Amino acid sequence: MGDLWTIVLAGGEGRRLSAVTGGVPKQFWRGLQRLSLLELTVDRFAPLSHPANRVVLVAERHRAFLADMPPRAAWDTTIFQ
Repeated sequence: MGDLWTIVLAGGEGRRLSAVTGGVPKQFWRGLQRLSLLELTVDRFAPLSHPANRVVLVAERHRAFLADMPPRAAWDTTIFQ
């Protein structure tokens, strides 16, 4: 793992898919699965870097969506812009 960082950019509005997601930004949408698209992405990249080297970047206006998700180590390094 070493010095490798994982940075997940998840600040988009997801407007193009809003008819499908019911207005929920697509990164927070669960669809038919148990986990959101953001959670699936974080899990998929987790083996690549140490937890201290993981950052998730989301829009400040999406803070409530993230707060509704179960706690994860990645959320400890979430940056709101």
